[in-house]
Amino acid sequence: MPCLPADRVARAGLGALLALLGACATPGVPVATVAHWRMAPDALRDPPLERYLDQRLAAIAPAGPAAASVLVRAPGLRAEWREPGAVLLSTDLLLRVVDDDELAFLLAHELGHARLGHVASASGPGMPDPALERQADRWARDRIAAMGQRDDAGVTLLQALATELAGDPERAPVRDAIEARLAAMRALPTARAPPDPAPAGEWLALQRARREAWAARDPGLRDPGRAALVRARWR
Repeated sequence: MPCLPADRVARAGLGALLALLGACATPGVPVATVAHWRMAPDALRDPPLERYLDQRLAAIAPAGPAAASVLVRAPGLRAEWREPGAVLLSTDLLLRVVDDDELAFLLAHELGHARLGHVASASGPGMPDPALERQADRWARDRIAAMGQRDDAGVTLLQALATELAGDPERAPVRDAIEARLAAMRALPTARAPPDPAPAGEWLALQRARREAWAARDPGLRDPGRAALVRARWR
């Protein structure tokens, strides 16, 4: 796919920018700044939430390259690392993250792709490479455990996603990929003793204030069964 001129890239929607990243990436040259991502038509500006997520990203990888969160309205359970240092998060996926530990795992997984050199290995759109996903899961599990958070947070989040997608034949490939990741994570040795249950933190306060607005835009929650599963996990 040919690269667009810079002025058109700046005005392009998030979907177009995502499609261009693989074709336009040049080693050492940023494809888009975080400002470009956050100004894209499909992006959702929420400065208080962005600040919180950026702080969490910095806490997970304090010695690594700076990373910033970019919220997107695009439907689907999406979280992606994009150069030059952006973690794209769909509000559909954030609706399903029920505590600070699961949020830490989600963010750490994307940072893990960058830390493990997976960005350069990305092959373009489509199903993620299962081996790279397992490596990022392991990195995220170990990192959040070292921070004193639940080492099974990835398991609880992925299990909830797999359960929700179980009744949707069209999402069977995604569900199968999640199930494979779950099996690999459950086979890992325990990283640390489970901590005492944490009280509701800042993440839940931020999420609760936005749940209904996000849910109204989530096409998956038009299915009563899926909506019931998602809401049953909310605190």
